[in-house]
Amino acid sequence: MKNYLLANIGNRNLLYDNKIIDKKYLDKKKTNFFEETKYIFENIEEFKNSLKINIIDKIFLEYNIDKIYLFTTNQKPKTHKYDTYYEAKIIKYLLIDKFDIEIIEKNDDPRIRDQAFKFFEVFFEINNNILRNNKLIISWSWWVPAMKEALNFYSIIKYSNSIILDVDEVNNNILKSTVDLEYLKNFDKKIFIEMIESYNYSAAYLFIKNSKINNVEIYNYTSYLLNRYNFNFEKSNNNLKDIKSKVINEFNIINLENEKILDNRINYLETMIFELFDNIEITFEKWDYVFFLWKIFSLQENIIKYLFEKEYKINTDFDLDKLKDIWIKIYETRQKNYADVFSLLNKVKILETTEVKEFNRFNKNLKFLKLLRNKSIIAHSFWGWDKKDVECIYDEVKNFKKNIFWIEKNIFHELNSELLSKL
Repeated sequence: MKNYLLANIGNRNLLYDNKIIDKKYLDKKKTNFFEETKYIFENIEEFKNSLKINIIDKIFLEYNIDKIYLFTTNQKPKTHKYDTYYEAKIIKYLLIDKFDIEIIEKNDDPRIRDQAFKFFEVFFEINNNILRNNKLIISWSWWVPAMKEALNFYSIIKYSNSIILDVDEVNNNILKSTVDLEYLKNFDKKIFIEMIESYNYSAAYLFIKNSKINNVEIYNYTSYLLNRYNFNFEKSNNNLKDIKSKVINEFNIINLENEKILDNRINYLETMIFELFDNIEITFEKWDYVFFLWKIFSLQENIIKYLFEKEYKINTDFDLDKLKDIWIKIYETRQKNYADVFSLLNKVKILETTEVKEFNRFNKNLKFLKLLRNKSIIAHSFWGWDKKDVECIYDEVKNFKKNIFWIEKNIFHELNSELLSKL
């Protein structure tokens, strides 16, 4: 692996008689920096013993450099008074016996960021095969901010073996900049934020494991969200010991250990319904309509269990012997027509409570669900179904959620906000 130095050349990278070629010095000779350096280069044999490279020469002493790329300005059609093209040619002349040097010209305004980033994007694309297997040493010192940012950005994003160096002109110390970590960290943050805001918890979880963000708490939050969204409550509960969250304390998660205990059963089913409400809302926002549909079926089943058990105090998952033929009839009826379920439940003496009436209305308004199920890829074919149908279903879910459970917040909205506030 070879060491390649990439340096933006600025007006302080060349000394004449140990002085910067500044305005006071120029007044004695030519009209501006560009004209002055052009005159020096055209008469290099006369001036070479008085010339000295500044700043980047400290890097030569500490690193074994194999090749140098000098990025310089030579604006056209009209040059700027501070263009560094001839300064770069002077530096190349002074170093040609020691290094392989290539001058890369920028022919437009280096202050314009879009153009600066495009310039380096093209450079790295053209030279990718040469640069990718070597160590890139970036000179951070001096030159126009836009060009410094662009060079640093592309070298870091494209090549993990890049290092950025800064030279202190006062004491000649070389400082390794940590801007590379900040660039990558901020770059990763933007990607991660987009994943979380789109509720793509699976991708966010895989991404954060190897991210430059490198934050254990953020990782645990993401794991928690992923498991909770996928109804893997046992794993999400295990994450709780590593998370300090005000939101989670307000939205208690299901305790699976108490699921079979009758006294906790109603609370369990109610909590599961809350989870389904929130989950359905997210699948709707993500346009994951296939998952939205089967979660609607699951919501119906859990509401039926909830209402049935609330009246009869029977565990519908485990006390099947107590249900006898009642639950069988319910399942038979559900296979025929979802809208008739509660007419049957009324016959078996479930009271006409507000909850029952509301669910009966909710159920009847979703009478086309069975047809949608038979048309979806969940069941029998690959037929599509209209977005308007999905929106109608979603409106009914929201109304039922609000009218019966009085819930307006969504756990995933709340947790997303809390998570992103910690970045």
